[in-house]
Amino acid sequence: MKIVHISTSDKGGAGIAAARLHKALLCDGVDSSFLSLFNSGDTEASSSFTNTHKIKLSFLQKLKRKFGLPITIAEKNSEILKAYPNSYEIFSFPHSDYKVEDHPLVQDADIIHLHWVSGFINYPSFFRSIKKPIVWTLHDMNPFLGGFHYLGDEVRNEQTMGELEKSLIQEKENIYPFKNLYIITPSQWMQHQVAKSILKDKKQQTIYNSLDLSVFKIQSSVLARKIFNLPEQKKILLFVSQDRMNYRKGFDILCESFKNLQLGDDVVLVSVGSNNSKLNIPESCINIDTINEEKQMSLLYCAADIFILPSREDNLPNVMLESLACGTPVISFSNGGMCEVINNGFNGFIAEECNANSLSLTITLGLQNINNFNRKEIRFDAERRFSPEVQINAYINVYKKLL
Repeated sequence: MKIVHISTSDKGGAGIAAARLHKALLCDGVDSSFLSLFNSGDTEASSSFTNTHKIKLSFLQKLKRKFGLPITIAEKNSEILKAYPNSYEIFSFPHSDYKVEDHPLVQDADIIHLHWVSGFINYPSFFRSIKKPIVWTLHDMNPFLGGFHYLGDEVRNEQTMGELEKSLIQEKENIYPFKNLYIITPSQWMQHQVAKSILKDKKQQTIYNSLDLSVFKIQSSVLARKIFNLPEQKKILLFVSQDRMNYRKGFDILCESFKNLQLGDDVVLVSVGSNNSKLNIPESCINIDTINEEKQMSLLYCAADIFILPSREDNLPNVMLESLACGTPVISFSNGGMCEVINNGFNGFIAEECNANSLSLTITLGLQNINNFNRKEIRFDAERRFSPEVQINAYINVYKKLL
């Protein structure tokens, strides 16, 4: 049984989740390979598509490039988007310059496993060519939306980009009906979204993502704070995002909530990520640049008393799983996979409403209950839900069913 995982990258939230599954399958003896457009080189048995399949330009295309004209599909898509306001996180067309279906790993596989593939696979040619079973893990909503990746962006841009979005949804809807697609959602929340979409007739089930529990684990808080030069006697709230300015991740809500909090000098916020110049960050906030090393990130979770996850929309964020695996409780909103994983008073708290006032009340509640959280029990629950063994057993059952 040969599996090829296809992902635009092996980094970023979706890429990391895909790579973790691939590595877990390899450890279990499954013949798994990983094909990506952007490859860090950190993922075992992985291949970079562009190393072997570079885009070759014709003479006419080279001539057009001299005059600054868009010639690749990516360039043409970029030109189209220039006509619209840039008020969204990301917008992806279902067309690309790459013929992923021609790659030897794809042709040799028994199962094609798609992940986050925007800008990589060319939907019309790929789905027309592939006759093998396709498993598709949905890391966001883009597979059943048009170009947007979450519903919030679609709603906010309906007046300006509604027609473009509808045309791309229709194109995808015309491609999917005759394909042997098996949809995996990392959260029940995402499965509910699929049930209302153009993929509603496809077989689907929920399988939680996993993580390396030997890396993300309970460690000494005192040691962790010394390593990051964090105050040893204060309560630490932690926020993590690749980009603090990402509207969906809600760092602005967290900053606004601090105006309502009466924290005193014994509580600090530690914020990890890039891009914070335009935000009204609380004075007590300690800013740390993006951390790409998992062992360092694990230590930082252990240094924190509570992890704050104020996402307006999210599927099953890796950061939530990582925090819980380190025994650190999580405060979040009632959306995405957060509301089905976080149990009030046990491994965190869920804010009743998605706004700054509700978040500030919930943070206050979390701080009042710090001594009631049992890190070992939180860790044990994370092991039960998010271990690689649980995840790969579920996926192997799906693969065998399709074969």
